[in-house]
Formats: sequence, C-alpha cells, structure tokens
Amino acid sequence: MDFDPRSYRAWFQTPLGRAVDADEKAVLFAMADLKPGERVLDVGCGDGTFTEEAARRTGDVVGLDLSRAMLDAGAARLAHVPGIRWVEGDATALPFPDAAFDVVMAVAMLGVLPDPTPAIREAARVLRPGGRLVLGVLNRWSSWAVERRVRGWLKPESVWRDARFSTAPGPRRLLTNAGFRDVAVRGVVYYPPIDSAAFLRLARPFERAACALNLPGAALLVAVGSRATSPSA
Repeated sequence: MDFDPRSYRAWFQTPLGRAVDADEKAVLFAMADLKPGERVLDVGCGDGTFTEEAARRTGDVVGLDLSRAMLDAGAARLAHVPGIRWVEGDATALPFPDAAFDVVMAVAMLGVLPDPTPAIREAARVLRPGGRLVLGVLNRWSSWAVERRVRGWLKPESVWRDARFSTAPGPRRLLTNAGFRDVAVRGVVYYPPIDSAAFLRLARPFERAACALNLPGAALLVAVGSRATSPSA
C-alpha cells in the first residue's frame, strides 16, 4: 500500500508528529554514530524523514524506496540539501554492488515485508566489512501498536492492515542470525499517541527516564549491529 505524500508529511506538522520525529532521530542517530564522509543507504526512505538528517551528518546518502510518489516528494522537499541521491528500488533486491556503503538504515520498513530476512541479507551484502546496519522496528507491546492495529481493522485499505510488529528480541535475533556483531537495541517513544502539545510537555520527564532505563513498551525499537567479515547466508 502506497502512502500519500501530502498526508504523510502533514502528520509531521502536528504536535505529536514533531515530538515523535525529534525523539526517534535523537536515539537513532546517537546509536548510528554517523561520521562525515561515510556513505549511507536509507532503505524504505519514504520522503526522506531520516535521509535528510543522515545527509547533513555525512554528505553522502542514497534514499531508496518502492514508491515513486514518495521519492518525488522527498526530492522536491529536500532539493536544498546536498548529498542525497534518490533511487526507486526493492529492499529485497538492492540495485547496488557488494560493500558499497558504510551504513545502511531501515526505519519502520521491515514491518511491511512478509519476511524481513531477504532484506537483512541484502543490507549485509551492500555493507562493507565492519559497516553498520541500523534498524527501526515497530514494537508489538506498545500503545502505538494497539492504535495501529485498530486502524488496520477499521480500514482494510490501511497499510497497518497487514503490518508486522516485533518484540525486543526480534531485531537482535535478525541481526545476529545474519552475522552482525556488537548488536545493541534501545526503545524510544514511550508516550501514547495523543496529539496534544500540553500532554507531550507533561510526558517529557517520563520519556527521558524511560529511554535512559531502556524500559519495555516503546513504540520503536532501534537496533544497531556491525557487519562481520563473512555474514551468514
């Protein structure tokens, strides 16, 4: 199911969208530890929500997505940001040579795949030895998962109808089974999906404490692992 670029971007202008965007980026990019000059692939980039920040940090990013509409929206929105190339392609058959990237990111993309294993295998293939894979996985045990499931039930055409949610061991197992090492997993966005600026201000201390303690119940699980010399098939 394709996202509508306008409604997708409009959500980021809401109080809830701005809070989630800032919180997810803070945790994900701290764990990714991107460095200037590193080449980054953002798989399932949509309109470039994470692509933009990666480009500002490294200066060399490829945003890949199946949706031409989302790619075109990203290219138009981020035309002023240098170092981004937009590519239409499939996460399970990446159109790049082996060892082409220092970092591969895939945020919330695995949840729409019937089986994430081929995408993980492809990410490992295009990473250089020692390169990092950064995953953002939707957590099954969160208030956000409940809300998304309800939306999927009420609207059969919704992308959430067949979405796959994970648990904390899930992304760790995916990375370890693919030969990645030094795997770390952290949660982010512990507050419920309530679009109220006043509520979100009250939730800030809880969010900071929950992130610091890495408590269960986060909406997004961020996992990072380093590619071994010979990842398992």
